Amino acid sequence: MSVSDFEPTTLEECIDALGYVRDLANVRDDWIKIGNALKSEFGDLAFDAWCDWSSNYPKFKATEARVVWKSFKFGKNSLGYLFKRAIGSGYSRQKREFTAEEKQRFAVERATRMEAIAAQAEIDEREELRWHAEIARISCEILTHTKAVGSSVYLGKKRVSAFGVRFPVEPMLVLIDEEKAWLVVGDIKDGFAAAKKNGWSVRFIKPGDVLVPLRDAAGAVWNVQIINKGGKKLFLKHGRKAGLFHLIGEPPVGSSALCIAEGYSTAASVHMANHWPVVVAVDCNNLPPVAVTVRGMFPDAVMIICADDDRETEGNPGLSKATEAAALVGAAVCIPNFDGVARG
Repeated sequence: MSVSDFEPTTLEECIDALGYVRDLANVRDDWIKIGNALKSEFGDLAFDAWCDWSSNYPKFKATEARVVWKSFKFGKNSLGYLFKRAIGSGYSRQKREFTAEEKQRFAVERATRMEAIAAQAEIDEREELRWHAEIARISCEILTHTKAVGSSVYLGKKRVSAFGVRFPVEPMLVLIDEEKAWLVVGDIKDGFAAAKKNGWSVRFIKPGDVLVPLRDAAGAVWNVQIINKGGKKLFLKHGRKAGLFHLIGEPPVGSSALCIAEGYSTAASVHMANHWPVVVAVDCNNLPPVAVTVRGMFPDAVMIICADDDRETEGNPGLSKATEAAALVGAAVCIPNFDGVARG
């Protein structure tokens, strides 16, 4: 089903349809698709409606929703997805006959709205690229204050070794205001005070953390993943993540094996078990773009997606995204087996 100019759609109709698919707010992929569709059609006018619907998710955070909303790409998803799912759940769109004049008015209104949304999307994209470059600069600066060998409670608990990760030599603060980012190293007390006074965003990096450099196909660093001793994984605000990865081991040659896993510890475990090169994609949503990037780098490699089996999470995002990635690049999917029950 599609929503066309000849089927005028209002934000109120979308809000009505959202009431029939409240459960989809619990599935991140659906949550993103519906949000992207609403933004593509109505721009920021739809944010509050999407946010209210999103609050059905028990772990919903308004701050995260705002960040995700800003990342949506114009035109990537259409309202047809929302209405198709809503109709499948009992929603019935009211039938109404429109005069030629009404159709023309709706078409003009929508065209004007689409023009404004597209213009804003261009502005947002330029700002996003500017921030990506800024965070790439900070990431490279951070790495100059690290070493290749260090101790980590997290790695010890996971019983994995350090493969290309870095360890902070001294405490660091990444401070971010509305325009730029900068790094404070060593004596960070004044940095914390200034951030609190001015409302700046703060990312605290300390000895004992593990830093995973995230690179593109050319090997350039764009971001770092920070893993603290408790296993919490953080990134630098405004930084690029899609399609970036960390490679463990030597690059594959010809048709040799290459694995892709979500997290660092899983990837390190796979590498330690069989000595194959393993790519760290950092999360399940990044598996498809990373798989496409890596396939372009190693077209003949035998690729295996080592999926997380999120059986306790609705939609099993670990397995579903691994399956999606595998289909894109002609890879096999492997899932862990902890209970002796065979699974395909």
